[in-house]
Amino acid sequence: MIASARTLPPMSDSNRPTLPPAKRRSPLASTLAQLQRYEDSARKYLPPDLRTKVEKVPRGALLGASLAAGLCLIGAVAVTSMATYRALSSTTATAASSNQAEPAARSDAPPAIGAAPTAAETASPQATPGKSEAPATKLDEASVLLELADSLIAQRREADVIPILERLIARQPTLKDDPRVARILMTTAAVEERRAAAGSHALLTGAMGESGAALMYELSQKKDVREGVRRRATSWLDSKEFERVAPLTVYAAVRLRKAETCEDKHALLDFAGKAGGKYVLSYLQELDRKKLCAADDLVNCYPCMRNDSLLGETIAKVERSTKP
Repeated sequence: MIASARTLPPMSDSNRPTLPPAKRRSPLASTLAQLQRYEDSARKYLPPDLRTKVEKVPRGALLGASLAAGLCLIGAVAVTSMATYRALSSTTATAASSNQAEPAARSDAPPAIGAAPTAAETASPQATPGKSEAPATKLDEASVLLELADSLIAQRREADVIPILERLIARQPTLKDDPRVARILMTTAAVEERRAAAGSHALLTGAMGESGAALMYELSQKKDVREGVRRRATSWLDSKEFERVAPLTVYAAVRLRKAETCEDKHALLDFAGKAGGKYVLSYLQELDRKKLCAADDLVNCYPCMRNDSLLGETIAKVERSTKP
């Protein structure tokens, strides 16, 4: 027979055993307990000598020092973060301002056709240094070098003048027509120093072009220069090089002078009147003075010019064309 199970009387809520309520720790106490555990763990890794010294320090003082060090570290991190943020903000602001100023910086683009000049362009010539300073620099260079050439001539060092003139003419071709250059070349071409005379002749018949041809004509007619200088100039006036580079006024004067007979010269009067120029006028006036032959000079006279009024008409025409 199976014994019947023993039944227990039902247990009421009042009869059930209860556990005492757990004590709740404050957040500060939990943090201190955690720090103590970290401290105990860290002491195990210290050397024996240092561990003995640390154990002598009160736990409270050690925890306080640790908290102070932690707060200092947090403060340093905060300060560094603020500085980095300010630097980045400043960089961003600078980039934004430069982007806004970029359209203004492009104001140096060429203005539209018909646009009025700005106040900055009209107020000062230094607004365009590339255009305003270049002519002043060339003018100063020419003045300085020409003054140096005059100084060398005064010291009787004419040969040293030629390289200076070569530089000036090569750098500034417009100086070929400068009266200062013409005066210096006429001086150096007539000196007895051979290098100076030869260098001047080379410049007059080469780099000086049309201006050089005119100066060579003047040298051929000057009475106060050496005979050798005049002969060399006259010989060049007979060359093909002269015919190639000579301006029309100089070419016409030379053609008139080279005509051998009075009739040949008379045939060129119409051409001379159209060419004009001071050299043609000077020779026509010479012809007019020699229409009558002198008793002691029956060769250098041109009586055929008295047969008509063409010579006088040509002189009047050239005089009108040469007036300023």
